[in-house]
Amino acid sequence: MSATTYDAVPYGSYPFAQSHPENLFAIADLFGHAAPPVERARVLELGCASGGNLLPMAADLPGSEFVGVDLSGRQIAEARTLAERAGLTNVSFREMSILDIDAAMGQFDYVLCHGVYSWVPAAVREHILAVCSARLAPAGVAYVSYNTLPGWNTVRTIRDLMTFHVRDTADPVQQIAEAREALPFVLQALEGSATPYAETLRAELSSLREAPDHYLFHEYLEEVNHPVYFRDFIADARARGLDYLADTDLPSMFIENLPRATSSKLRTVDDIVATEQYMDFIRNRRFRCTLLVHAGNVRRRALATSDIERFHLSTRVEVVSEAGPSVLRGDAPVHFDVQGTAFSIREPVSKTAMVVLAEQDGRPLAFDALCAATAERVGAGEREPVRSQLVDGLNLLRQVFAGLVHVHASPGRYAVTVSARPAVSKLAREQAAHDGRATNHRHQSHALGPVTAALMQLADGTRDRGALVAAVTAEFLAGRLAFATEEGAREARAEDAARVAALCDEALAWLAANAFLERE
Repeated sequence: MSATTYDAVPYGSYPFAQSHPENLFAIADLFGHAAPPVERARVLELGCASGGNLLPMAADLPGSEFVGVDLSGRQIAEARTLAERAGLTNVSFREMSILDIDAAMGQFDYVLCHGVYSWVPAAVREHILAVCSARLAPAGVAYVSYNTLPGWNTVRTIRDLMTFHVRDTADPVQQIAEAREALPFVLQALEGSATPYAETLRAELSSLREAPDHYLFHEYLEEVNHPVYFRDFIADARARGLDYLADTDLPSMFIENLPRATSSKLRTVDDIVATEQYMDFIRNRRFRCTLLVHAGNVRRRALATSDIERFHLSTRVEVVSEAGPSVLRGDAPVHFDVQGTAFSIREPVSKTAMVVLAEQDGRPLAFDALCAATAERVGAGEREPVRSQLVDGLNLLRQVFAGLVHVHASPGRYAVTVSARPAVSKLAREQAAHDGRATNHRHQSHALGPVTAALMQLADGTRDRGALVAAVTAEFLAGRLAFATEEGAREARAEDAARVAALCDEALAWLAANAFLERE
């Protein structure tokens, strides 16, 4: 990786929800490690690009300090500009090499390094781990993502194909164009072949046709892309006085998600690193987001089902059948779906709790509040049987590792309803004005429709609903805003003004449902 290539082809700069300090804090807490409170933390990001990950954190946690480091002067300049426009004074960006980070930077409670480790030379990889060790506060948590073997074995073949194809071209932009020309050529050559190799190659190449230029270049055409076995990554980390705490993908750590015979065998392996490596071999894993702490800070691996009681919980499970009072209190099943996978629950307390969580639409709910809401729905006079069923019957901790439920350290720092004078963060308003996307308080990036983007720019807490609708309608009637119809984008028409008002109401409801609104 060089500053030249990242200046020529800037990598897309996005938020990565799994890297947010609050997520790291919650996972550390789950495994018994008391990480520093995120509300007053120092956070360092190595390879921060143009601030897409760090800036929303700074907006979300105004009492914390954030420092971003990147070698690309172009991207650092972009990050500084957006920070200034958004009025963020708790974040700074430095154009420098990771190799130049030393004691003068001080210590940090959280060190983040996403999408860098596998894409830099060996000396920089070594220094990333050295920084994670030397610059990490005693109770701090480091987050490092990287490409892994064996999953990258097949992908590496495609990378070798592409680098061979563009071997005589030096210009990065031209390399991208030539690599894209090679994709249909190879796909055509595979037609009619049903070998496992051809099927794998076809699937990978087909997905690359839709990949953005920056991903194609930096993943497949950069000089360095060094996938590693998990065991080797942890060995290098331990050599620096660090140890493995967890991965942000909690379900990937749970051996019970594997076939029973496999999980039974793995339970006999008394080494977390060996167990994880076996699972990588079984799943052909190609990417990890790993949490590291100082050696000696990993105090336990065995979790108790009651550990779930100290967290806020959320789910993206959807209810897809009738779930009225009579169904919840009886033995009829309630049917659910999560990302295309269907399942059903019959037991009243368990299905009611899942319905309650689903109704939160992704908002974290405290365990005690979940118990109270569930008890009320099922008509339970005592809360203890409900608590017992959620902890040991439904086993909510098991549902976390199954990927159905997610743990959080707090209920979130955002409003869940539209207030009299709704407001979104200044950063989100700036993003809406310039990018057509914005990052919410769940650290998720969303594409914005024209009406939503226009309304967000005006939602600074000074206007009520009527004033917002009037301002957006004025933009529409002036011809500066169009909205999509079945026939396509419609130009300004006076008779459509009422439609704009309805779209504004929809936009406000969407902002509330998607964690964009500021708390009063």
